[in-house]
Amino acid sequence: MNFRRFVLAGVAVAALTGNATAADMAVKAPAHVAPIVAINWTGLYVGGHFGYVQSRARLGDPTTPGITASDTLKGFLAGGQIGFNYQINSWVFGLEADLSGSNADASQTVINTATNNADRATEKLRWMSLVTARAGYALDRALLYVKGGVAFGGFRFDAQDLVTGASASSSYSQAGWTVGAGVEYALNANWSVRGEYSYVGFGNKTLTLTDSAGATTQVTIKQDVHQFKSGVNYRF
Repeated sequence: MNFRRFVLAGVAVAALTGNATAADMAVKAPAHVAPIVAINWTGLYVGGHFGYVQSRARLGDPTTPGITASDTLKGFLAGGQIGFNYQINSWVFGLEADLSGSNADASQTVINTATNNADRATEKLRWMSLVTARAGYALDRALLYVKGGVAFGGFRFDAQDLVTGASASSSYSQAGWTVGAGVEYALNANWSVRGEYSYVGFGNKTLTLTDSAGATTQVTIKQDVHQFKSGVNYRF
């Protein structure tokens, strides 16, 4: 009898142990969650951009102060940029240079009431380049920044006398200054997208034109440019 009880007790313990083991195996291990990688903005980057540009052009005759006119150049721009960022805690500082081609232009008629003469003036914005310092604050994947620096632009001015038909033109470049602000969002450790606004101010530029009839005249031009750009960057 004692031996039988001992065997039955052993069978019962084995059964309980097997059930417990099966229950443990039925519990699934927790799913592995990939750690969130913090974005570091430090490094060299290159990218491209596309946007809209608008410039208010003011024309004047330096020899006759009363003759003035203004018009708004409108068009698109596209180009590329290269820069370097350095992050200190949440603050990001950097330098950037970009180059854009543009098709913005405008035409207007300038009338000299003293001589009853009329000229057709056309202004074109061909290219622009901004060299700026940037300072921003990183909110993980989002970078809010401001920028400022120097600007360079290439323009073309065409004029035609609507009375005589004589015409003249001049292509010129000019230096100015720029300020702006934007936001950049990191898609991953390398790629990011951004949108920004830049204001560019150019001082007065006096051109001396000689038309097809041999007559010489002067015109003063002042440009105020507004850029709205979206772009993409790749960080190395």
